[in-house]
Amino acid sequence: MKKYTRVLAMLMALSMVFALAACGGAESAVESAPAEVASAPVEEAPEAPVEEAPAEEPSVAEESVVEEVPEEPAVVIEYPLFDELKTYTIWLGTAPDLTEVVYNMDEFVIFRELQKITNVGWEATMVSFMAEAEQFQLMLAGGDYTDVVVKAVDNYSGTVDQAIEEEFLIDLKPYIPDNMPNLAAIFEKYPELPKQLSSDGGAIAAFPKLYKEPSDISSGGMIRADWLEDLGLENPKTFDELYEVLKTFRDEKGASKPLYIASPTGVQAELISGYNISAGFYQVDGEVRFGAVQPEFKDYLTMMNKWYSEGLVDDSFISNIYESMIDLSPALNGTCGVWYGTAAQRITEITSGAVDPNIKVTGITTVTVDGSQAHVGESGSLFDSQMWSITPVCEDPEVICQYIDYVYSEEGTLLANYGVEGETFEYVDGVPRLTDLVLNNPTYSYGAAMNIFVCDRMTPAAFVIDEARVRADYIEDQLNAIEIWNNCNDGLYNMPRAGVNLSIDESEEYNTLYSDIETYMDENIIKFVVGDKSLDEFDAFVDTLYEMGIEDCTAIYQAAYDRYLAA
Repeated sequence: MKKYTRVLAMLMALSMVFALAACGGAESAVESAPAEVASAPVEEAPEAPVEEAPAEEPSVAEESVVEEVPEEPAVVIEYPLFDELKTYTIWLGTAPDLTEVVYNMDEFVIFRELQKITNVGWEATMVSFMAEAEQFQLMLAGGDYTDVVVKAVDNYSGTVDQAIEEEFLIDLKPYIPDNMPNLAAIFEKYPELPKQLSSDGGAIAAFPKLYKEPSDISSGGMIRADWLEDLGLENPKTFDELYEVLKTFRDEKGASKPLYIASPTGVQAELISGYNISAGFYQVDGEVRFGAVQPEFKDYLTMMNKWYSEGLVDDSFISNIYESMIDLSPALNGTCGVWYGTAAQRITEITSGAVDPNIKVTGITTVTVDGSQAHVGESGSLFDSQMWSITPVCEDPEVICQYIDYVYSEEGTLLANYGVEGETFEYVDGVPRLTDLVLNNPTYSYGAAMNIFVCDRMTPAAFVIDEARVRADYIEDQLNAIEIWNNCNDGLYNMPRAGVNLSIDESEEYNTLYSDIETYMDENIIKFVVGDKSLDEFDAFVDTLYEMGIEDCTAIYQAAYDRYLAA
């Protein structure tokens, strides 16, 4: 029997109410909207007419709305989409935890089950994380496109409008109303989302990975809480306090390189945020600024050079192409006591695998010059990343849209986050709980299992992340770390996470200028940090950036940011 999803008009009416309540900017939209994403239920198709089916008992809050809306769904999508299996092509890069582990799409539970539901399958071209950028450019140059390309927007060097104009991607926005009732309902409820996803020309070129509720900050600095307690030290809030902690960890706990950073330039985002700048673009009272030319950037480099020269910094960051802590050994063996570049999920790996059985880990706030709250840094959002794009070679873009929309439904969200009942999860007191197949898999690492058996941040899918699942099995150390990270900064100087888009002409000018600027910065910043270049040359470094056109680049982003604010 066919299944179908529907968005009731009641939900659409409710979402309009929420949208009205949410006006007034991205942050207020997130805060005003309800936590649960509205998505359409999947049921067995009724044999009797829909109007004769018994209605659910409305809550008191819904009664006045339910009485005034029709019962018929706005859009009905029937599943399966075909009577027999139909296969499409897809191109994707695999995350480090999945490279040489997963070779076919149906090895992911989400895609295996979606094939059963929709009768849509995939012939995949999978490339490793290491080769993704190069292989993407080769695909572009050869024009041999697949029907779907994962993370095409991130990998494409130009704008979304250019990608559409050059017939690499298609504009998905026209397909949403008639083929994606669940995503349309989410957009209606959270009107900042389509704004963040849209290009300067108003197009949407990728279906997003979203959060069911405003996201926690899931990664940040970590510190040995047991060492702090043993030594009678407080969790540092200033750079001076952190410096003293690092020296004490080295001298009293034998941490030979007490600070681990993950950025190959030495500019760790969580640390430079303490100077209320970023290495790239940020804004202060609407004025866009570029961090590397600010006096505070020299202050940061001076501090890092001092710490590096005193042997406080693990020098493996210089060759860290992943920009994350893939190798946990510095934390496991106690050579470091403060580290950046890993997520709360991995705290259990650290505490269970550490040499010291008494290890306790917690988060470290964004340390600042004077201990006040930082104005720059990661912030919670409903939007995570842009994932699936459709190319013009696809003959059935409507089908792909309908396929993806299932994952935005309530049933699709359950499937993505928990997998299959009896296999990857069981209900415990009415709440889904992951099984040991996922949590303690004998074959895969925890990170790989979380992205194969259910969907996590590295799964190549567009879906709605349910943070309640992520938090359900967290230990106290993990919850404490997240609480600290959630309050690290007030975001006052942040640029919007998405939606500040350049026009085609702006993009061409910007890319022409910034490509050389970025190379120059990468080559010189690391030299300042490790001492191969004197900080007396910093002013000349800034002068060169201006000569190369950084002021023009900033002006381009100022214009784009102004358009975003005016939209």
